[in-house]
Amino acid sequence: MIFGGFLLVIVSYGLFLGVGMDWPYAAMFPSLIMAVTAFAYGPLTIAATDSMAQEEQGPAGRLLYTCTQFGSTLGVSAVTAVYGSAAADTDGSPGAVLDAYRTALVVRWIHRKRRVVER
Repeated sequence: MIFGGFLLVIVSYGLFLGVGMDWPYAAMFPSLIMAVTAFAYGPLTIAATDSMAQEEQGPAGRLLYTCTQFGSTLGVSAVTAVYGSAAADTDGSPGAVLDAYRTALVVRWIHRKRRVVER
């Protein structure tokens, strides 16, 4: 179930890479729903703490969520840095901004894909 969730996130990001300036929100909706559905924190916590003794499950869950938050912080920072770098050399037109967003989204997509392969 967890591996399927990570694959669903990868597919969702891949679908979102094709977003154009003329896309209506309804065309982006399936990708957004897939991304939201794929974040299965409940099953992830169960998988991470299932083999632990009862008295160790609380600290293990706290450690899992701390690592998740720290990893998310690093990921957002990396994507923001890439977007800032990609957008700095543009004229600020909507097409250039969209290209900079795509560049940043590709970085996040590669990061997700790498995490799935490592597991």
